[in-house]
Amino acid sequence: MLSIRIDPDLKSRIEEAAARKRKTVSAFVLEAAEQAALKALRLPVEPTQREHVPAFIRATCLTAKRGGARGYWAAGFELARHAEDLQPDFIEDHAQWEALVDRFSDLLSAGSNSRGTKVRPIILWMREYLPGSMKLIPARRHGQAALGAITCFDEDNMN
Repeated sequence: MLSIRIDPDLKSRIEEAAARKRKTVSAFVLEAAEQAALKALRLPVEPTQREHVPAFIRATCLTAKRGGARGYWAAGFELARHAEDLQPDFIEDHAQWEALVDRFSDLLSAGSNSRGTKVRPIILWMREYLPGSMKLIPARRHGQAALGAITCFDEDNMN
């Protein structure tokens, strides 16, 4: 048994929300607490074999996780710099991969020309085609990684 004291206004809001979901207050609160606990305990997902991540990307992400000076920006920079060599297993045709890397370059160019305001398409490309690497970068840092990739493009460091 769990007993908690709450403000009467909060109790009313919880009761109303539970009624809208057609649940008892106990069931409603228990479900919300369970979801919050699962979210708090969620561990980072390790990439699968299909989503191979090179050791240098793992090391860059580990350094960022530990507070490295360049953060996840460095991971994005390295992913862009080595994009040509990071063909995923689920894309078997090298010509197709080259076309996708060219598309990535176009997205980086657009991101550069927008002074970093168009990072969303870059992030989506990286999530789709470099999923294992992007799983090592917290979602809230994906924008930082995209800016690193744009810098790599701007400095003409891509293979």
